[in-house]
Amino acid sequence: MKWTIRQIREDKDDLLNFDVELSIFDQIKLRDDSIIDLDPVRVIGYFVAYEQNIVLHCQLTTVITLPSSRSLKPVRVDLSVP
Repeated sequence: MKWTIRQIREDKDDLLNFDVELSIFDQIKLRDDSIIDLDPVRVIGYFVAYEQNIVLHCQLTTVITLPSSRSLKPVRVDLSVP
């Protein structure tokens, strides 16, 4: 999931759409070892080149497994970032 600024600006339709799934559990686990599990993160969105600016609009969705604050049992939490 890498694009250059040139690729974004040269897109014929003015929008560079993407729909990717990222497996980032290993990188997240290094940052916070309390995370038990993380499903692949689905990222849907688009880039728009406007004059000298590039605008990103995306949504991230995944399910993260964390220990319960009371019992420490694993709890699956749906996570969506608009």
